[in-house]
Amino acid sequence: MMDWDESRGFRIYDENYYAIPLTESLYWLLLAETGYLGFAAFVMFLMPTLWWGCEAMLASWRLPVGYFVTGILVALTLTYLHGTVERVLTQTKNLSMWLIFVGFLSRVEQCRRDGVGFVEAVS
Repeated sequence: MMDWDESRGFRIYDENYYAIPLTESLYWLLLAETGYLGFAAFVMFLMPTLWWGCEAMLASWRLPVGYFVTGILVALTLTYLHGTVERVLTQTKNLSMWLIFVGFLSRVEQCRRDGVGFVEAVS
């Protein structure tokens, strides 16, 4: 951070970078508020959503729902990576999008386990 600011011509004051650090990461926020157990539970909730997305994408690769699931998988991956630099899931619009996408993936996963196509299950 200091090198980046210096390359843009800013004067560097060490006390600005070391005295009061500002952590914007969602993961640091969760770790601070819930401890290791809550943080681990959150991460263990994130992993199945990516796994379900991968399985659904592979199971319905050439169907329109497979393309949509691929888009959801990309969106969730970007959201999880974006959480390392910003508190993305504490914002209501991002949280509601995340809940809708996770709910959709869980429905696709349930249809896959039941052996029913997603299109047949929703129609």
